[in-house]
Amino acid sequence: MNLRCHLPWLALIWLCAIGTVPHAGAATPLGKPAAHPPSATSAPASEAAASVPLAQSLDQVIETLQNDQQRAALVGQLRAVRDGLGASAPAASTATAASDAEAGGLVGALAEAVEQVDDRLGKDQGPWRYWSWRLRFAGEEWQQALTDRGRGSAPRSAQLFAAVLAGWAVGGWLLHELARRVRGRLMRPVDRVQLPTVPSWTDVGIFMLRRVGPWAIAFGVAIWIVRALALHLVPAGVAALTVAYALVAGAVLSAVSQTLFAVFNTAHRRRAVHDLHQHSRPVLFAIGSLAALGDAATNARVIAALGVNLSAVTANLSNIAAALLMAWFCLRFRRQIGHLIANRPLAFRQAHPAITDVLRLAGGTWHLPVLAVVFASVVGTLLAAGHADDYLGRTILTVALLVAALALTVVTGRSPQATQHGPRQRWQRRSAYLARFGRFAVALVRLAIWLGFLELASRVWGNSLLHLMHSTALGRRFADAVFGALAAVLLSWLFWLVIDTAITQALSPGHGRGQPPSMRARTILPLLRNAVFVALLVMALIAVLANLGVNVTPLIAGAGVVGLAIGFGAQTLVQDLITGLFIVIEDSIAIGDVVELPDHSGTVEGMTIRTIKLRDGKGALHVLPYSQIKAIKNLSRGHAFAVFNIGLRYDSDLDRAMALIREAGDEIAQDIRFTHRLLSGLDILGLDRFDPSGPVVLAQFKTLPLAQFEITRAFNATLKQKFDAAGIRMASPYMTLQLDGGAADVKPLIAGSEGSAGAA
Repeated sequence: MNLRCHLPWLALIWLCAIGTVPHAGAATPLGKPAAHPPSATSAPASEAAASVPLAQSLDQVIETLQNDQQRAALVGQLRAVRDGLGASAPAASTATAASDAEAGGLVGALAEAVEQVDDRLGKDQGPWRYWSWRLRFAGEEWQQALTDRGRGSAPRSAQLFAAVLAGWAVGGWLLHELARRVRGRLMRPVDRVQLPTVPSWTDVGIFMLRRVGPWAIAFGVAIWIVRALALHLVPAGVAALTVAYALVAGAVLSAVSQTLFAVFNTAHRRRAVHDLHQHSRPVLFAIGSLAALGDAATNARVIAALGVNLSAVTANLSNIAAALLMAWFCLRFRRQIGHLIANRPLAFRQAHPAITDVLRLAGGTWHLPVLAVVFASVVGTLLAAGHADDYLGRTILTVALLVAALALTVVTGRSPQATQHGPRQRWQRRSAYLARFGRFAVALVRLAIWLGFLELASRVWGNSLLHLMHSTALGRRFADAVFGALAAVLLSWLFWLVIDTAITQALSPGHGRGQPPSMRARTILPLLRNAVFVALLVMALIAVLANLGVNVTPLIAGAGVVGLAIGFGAQTLVQDLITGLFIVIEDSIAIGDVVELPDHSGTVEGMTIRTIKLRDGKGALHVLPYSQIKAIKNLSRGHAFAVFNIGLRYDSDLDRAMALIREAGDEIAQDIRFTHRLLSGLDILGLDRFDPSGPVVLAQFKTLPLAQFEITRAFNATLKQKFDAAGIRMASPYMTLQLDGGAADVKPLIAGSEGSAGAA
């Protein structure tokens, strides 16, 4: 038998034998004999028969290990197996990395993060277990408190609770009525129920005494009576005093808030203060009462009377209710409180513009930090079982960082002299590139501010975004996706700023040189800007989608197929686009030109990538596709000629007529209304032809485009006046009759014509 062929099998049998050793000797320490060795007679015959091959295999392994050559060969085979396993592990990791790369992008990273969070939530049921445990034990303590731990009954506890609370309420009401009657008899009637517009310290003191004094005194008396009757050791008595204390605290908070609102009751804030006085009092009373109840429930005496779990549940529920009411207060009175914060007198706003901006920011966003703290307190109370205080502290620090980031965002980009008129004018006279790139730099700085806020906030919560980006595969995927998308958007924006600023400056009136942009520029540049914007938008969108993990290859291929289908199915549209492109490139037509097309004429008011808009002489707007334009007659390019065909009678003095024509041309050329429209004086080309009605003199003015019509009308009027003054008659059509056969008597013809006219 060849040993080399059997070494792998021997190694496998050896590994199996080693794997069976712990099961066989689990109860026997290594190196010690068994206390009760199994006897040969106790083992079944089948087990003895089955152990024979294993014994033979072990003998072969022992022989192999005792032989040096065979042992070396076995070691080589085992090393080969190990190398094979080691080679398969990198391949598996490579395949896993490849699959991760295929599922890369922000979408894949978010999916993986959601799966990890879901797994953790499935495994970690700490908050739910904590609250179920708390509520179960709180229910047991509630039953014990109702029965005074077996020393009484639930109805008796309810009666005691109601008696203490009603005694306090009746005492407070009696004191309030007594004070009102005494004040009405002994003092002059002064209304202190509502604070005056500008309250004094006396007004504030009287207001607080009327609102809070009777109930506070009644609460002190209730405490003395409860202690005198030894009811402070009974859970019902302690609970009644706790509720009374919470109600007194709510009244105190409401009165103090009304006093603070009255301090801001100036002319420009009076409406907001009035709204707060009328509608915020019940909400503030409830907030103060619930907050005081939550605080009182953590008192040692209350805990001893009610129980740890019942007190904790009461405190947590009271704090959650107070926080939710605070959130509602922020949303309901957001504008009123913001009005009190932001509004300042005109002199203060003019003297301190920077502080005014900060106050406006605070007035517009004051509710956001409060809502964040409320949300954090509620979430921390519900989820951070046993760590609510730490959770709330971290949240407050995070909110402080958020407020700082907002303030820096507002301050960034503002000049200290931005409110002064002179520097603002100098800033407007700066280069357009400098202004646009300045805003881009401000955007980058603000982006850096918020990235820094995210990093600091993550450190507050015990993590670091930078560390996660470098130390974990998921963090690297997030970083690559997010920063890749940001880079694509920022580069596209930067390129668009360059193109848009260049086009805007080209379309501006001469950049200080006083020369307006040409019609060609006004036509081509807006189309170019739109095309560049669409191209940049498409490229940025593709880059963002690629960084999000979306496979853009099918999108690009699909877009190509759709474009090809549109090209075949809309040949007229393609023809319009191509014709319009060449018209724009060749500058055959521009906006503002007066053109004559085969079927239409008018002024060009607009040009798109497919159509041209013409306004004719009657005011109608014609929209024509470029494919219908076969020939173009542009009347607005270069120069024009005002051509005159002046017809004279054969009996007119030609020299005198030529002189009058020249005088009329000189008058038109010297008229200030037409001087700037003429490119040359009147050019008399001479006697052009002989018409049946008389000779025709040809003359012309060289004018600016579209000025020939005005020049023609003015010259015709001047020439007519001169011809009339000189007695020169212009030619008019007439008919000459020639009769063959000699002279004829025309009287019968005239009589016949008159007779026919009379019959008619």
